[in-house]
Amino acid sequence: DNPVRKGTGLSYFLPFFERMAKSPAIVDRVKALIGPNVKLYTDEYFMKNPAREGQPFAPYGWHQDAVNYDFFAPLDGFVTCWIALDEARIENGCMHMIPRSHTLGPIGKTRRQSFVDHPCVANPEPAEVKPGYAVFHDGLNFHCSQPNRSTLPRRAIAFHYMRAETRYL
Repeated sequence: DNPVRKGTGLSYFLPFFERMAKSPAIVDRVKALIGPNVKLYTDEYFMKNPAREGQPFAPYGWHQDAVNYDFFAPLDGFVTCWIALDEARIENGCMHMIPRSHTLGPIGKTRRQSFVDHPCVANPEPAEVKPGYAVFHDGLNFHCSQPNRSTLPRRAIAFHYMRAETRYL
């Protein structure tokens, strides 16, 4: 009966999450993607609950992480490190990504579905991941998570990084 879907800002209050967010295993990869000057914006703990009474736990629709933080400029130079705590499979609502979609820039919230449905956009690919493994994706990469139809939870932690030069508007 857990109604919790996510919690944010854990690294600001819990030393374990802070150490993980600052871990060279993560930060060095982020630096390789966006440059040497990075800062952590926030983190999120995701809980995709198991299906109950035949009803799957809800999907999370198509989005670009950076567009959700449209109070920053510029929107490029934003990277998410998503770490699976449980095995992420199609059955329990793993993420799906649209390859190379980050190269097309920010897409307004009202245009998300027409973008995804456009015939020139690549087909989504599932990001099935074992526990403890990470997926790094550009903040402008289109992704979603499907419903959890399994009897097991699908939990994950995401850390959102940006270039240190990014400005709050």
